Amino acid sequence: EVLPARSGAEALRIFEEHSGRIAGVVLDLTMPLMSGRETYEELLRKRPGLNVLLMSGYNEQEALRLFGARRRVAFLQKPLDLPELLKKVREVLFGRG
Repeated sequence: EVLPARSGAEALRIFEEHSGRIAGVVLDLTMPLMSGRETYEELLRKRPGLNVLLMSGYNEQEALRLFGARRRVAFLQKPLDLPELLKKVREVLFGRG
């Protein structure tokens, strides 16, 4: 089940309301109201081991530098297609293979 959010602030509200049901989050580096980095930091304060998939139009190295990831996060470069997104989400949630 996907719980979509239109902004980082809305993502945090949804996370608070449904925290027990959320296995991971997909963030973009650039999001309305709160950046992906700000949203990431706040989510990790609430749940340090949360699975995170970062999407960006930047290359992986630059996006992770701008994102300020304190730990390894999964990355997916935009533009992307649905099969690629689904594959990466499965890897983030269940590991490779």
